[in-house]
Amino acid sequence: MTVEALRHMCRGLIRETEIRGDLTCGVPTVLSSIHDKTAALTGAACQSGAILAGAPPEQNQALRQYG
Repeated sequence: MTVEALRHMCRGLIRETEIRGDLTCGVPTVLSSIHDKTAALTGAACQSGAILAGAPPEQNQALRQYG
C-alpha cells in the first residue's frame, strides 16, 4: 500500500513538473497529475485506517478507492 502510493505521488509530481507553464496541456493531463499525487495519498490514508481497524479486504479497497 505505502510503496504504491509513493510511486503514484512521485509520478504525479514529475508529470506536474513537466507540464508547469504549459498552457497547451489538456485537462486529462492535469487530472491525471492530481489523481497520482493527491488521490494516492488520500486513498492510502483512508485505507490505513481500515487496516488498523482490522476491516476486511473489501472495505480496505473501498476506502482506498474513496480516498
